Parts: sequence; structure tokens; C-alpha cells
Amino acid sequence: MEPRQAPEPMTRIYEQATKLSTQQMERLTQIYTQATAKGLDPMVEPLICDIDAPLKTAQWHNNVSQCLTATRASNGGFWISCRGRRMSTLEMCRVQGGQYNELRVEEAGISERAFRHMIGNSMSGSVIQGVLHSVLQVMGVM
Repeated sequence: MEPRQAPEPMTRIYEQATKLSTQQMERLTQIYTQATAKGLDPMVEPLICDIDAPLKTAQWHNNVSQCLTATRASNGGFWISCRGRRMSTLEMCRVQGGQYNELRVEEAGISERAFRHMIGNSMSGSVIQGVLHSVLQVMGVM
């Protein structure tokens, strides 16, 4: 996640939450209830929540991101509980192992949504490394 300078003011978290649909708020409420029952404080712990999934399958993880798909990324990414907002483009890049500061997206004329779609459609460096390692072992090179 991006460095956190100070706790997010509750008014800012509330403002972000009011932009959610009724269904997304239901999912968020369900996730926060589950987390609280497990002794976690969603306002302190970075719960990464999938609030766009159907209510029965809405998942969350403590300080670990789920697989970031093209659709999920282009629609704003996952909700970060302690930040009271969705992932930023920089955070999505980091989840995939990318270096956002090295990319000149704006200069290339790529929209933010299209770039997020590309991030979600990419494969993380650690996955590629694991696949290549396995292939090289099978070939007897390693």
C-alpha cells in the first residue's frame, strides 16, 4: 500500500463509503462483521475486501491481496478497510510487481481505466519466475 502519513479521518472514510452501491455496502458490512468476530479491527487492520463479488462469495484477506483480474482492476480494484477506499493505481501496480513510476501512461494517451485493465490482465513477476523455474527444472537446465 502507499505509505500512510496519518490515520484516515473518519469523515473521508464516510465520504468514500457513501459512493458505494447498496449491494457493495451490504458486502462491506458483512465483511466487517466477520472480521470483527475474528478479533480484527477493520479500521486498523488492512483488510483487502472484494466488495464487487456476489454476497455469498465476497471474500476478504488480512494484509494480503487476492488475484487482481482485468475486470476487477478496471472497476477500481479491491477495498482497503483501514484506508476506507479502493486500491490506487500505484497499489495495483505493486500487487502485480510493477514499477508504476517508470511508466509514462499519460504521455502514451492511455486512460486510467484502460491502464488499470492492463494491470489486472498482466501476470505478476513472481508467477512468471515460478513458471520459468519449473520449466527449466523439467528441461534439466537447473
